[in-house]
Amino acid sequence: MTPTTIVADFQPRPRDLLFMSLFAVFLRLALALLVMHGAHAGLHAYAQSGDGPHYIAMARAWLGDLAEVQSHPYYRRLFPGCPALIAGLHAAGLPLDWAALLPSWLAVGPVAVACALYFRDRRLGWAMAALTPAYILSSAFISTEALSLLLVLMALWRARRDDALTAGPLLGLALLTGPAAVFPLLGCLAFLAYHKNWRGAIVTALLAGLVAAAGFLAMAWRFGDPLQSLRYYPAAPAAYAGAQFTWPFAAILTTPQYPGVRGPVTHPQMGYVWLHVLVVLIGCLLAFVRYRSQADRSARALPALMAVWLIGNTAYTVCLGGAGGFNEFPRFIVPALPPLFWAYRDILPRRTWVWLLIGALALTLAYPPARARLM
Repeated sequence: MTPTTIVADFQPRPRDLLFMSLFAVFLRLALALLVMHGAHAGLHAYAQSGDGPHYIAMARAWLGDLAEVQSHPYYRRLFPGCPALIAGLHAAGLPLDWAALLPSWLAVGPVAVACALYFRDRRLGWAMAALTPAYILSSAFISTEALSLLLVLMALWRARRDDALTAGPLLGLALLTGPAAVFPLLGCLAFLAYHKNWRGAIVTALLAGLVAAAGFLAMAWRFGDPLQSLRYYPAAPAAYAGAQFTWPFAAILTTPQYPGVRGPVTHPQMGYVWLHVLVVLIGCLLAFVRYRSQADRSARALPALMAVWLIGNTAYTVCLGGAGGFNEFPRFIVPALPPLFWAYRDILPRRTWVWLLIGALALTLAYPPARARLM
């Protein structure tokens, strides 16, 4: 599988890669500084907002202090990857707040670069740097999205070069950050299968499974329950209240019964979520059409990867129930942004200055919910 299997329209230049990387980091740091200034809060209060205390408590638990986790069983819902990384960085000497925030802040730049290089299209790199408001919001705080995307894109790049010994472990590490990584894994296996690289597909799947299994066995050693993430999340009242999965679109169509983050759902909030729903559904259709339009088997490899990744993540997201199934829809599609942008690549802007304006708009939209986390 040579690089010619990837078709791109706009080759990224070194200065493009540097600029988009710096801009991606700038947007997240700008949001963090604006929020801290607006809320008159310091770095510690910022790190302790949102789900920050959950990740930090789980990191402390990995280091042997189980007190907070025992007092708050809900924290156990987190997948082990990100808290373990935070624990490792803290053990290496970083203050805990910095150890928790830096993985997201530092990953967003490489994610944009990796996306541009993988697709050989600078527009997709700029899209990962400047969109969406939900991605800018989540990656400005302690979260897993940027780290997971970086691991996935690195794995796909190695798989394209027939390096299953690297791609498999990277996908296994991505699985340890969250369940949504299963869809790019399935897409990667489809990509290899379309190239008749059965050995690569088998090795990739086995190594990904072994690395993920090792992570969950480590949870059994530390917490006594390797599947605690799967047990606590569905049942938690703050998440899905025992109804993690429902009929497709049930949570989105029954919006009025779900409260917003800080009160009843407003019409602008409904429009914002439904705009994401429509964009994603059209993107799924575009990805499928691109796949079907390829007559040659090898030419279908990349479209198959993108379709499996995007459609699989979308099917998973629209079946999530409870308040989270509606309120968090824009965030739940973040793990599938690369294939979504790939589906829309023909209409993505070409000019850098346009992306700067888009990034500024996304930052503006991300600010109100970001500040609400500290209020």
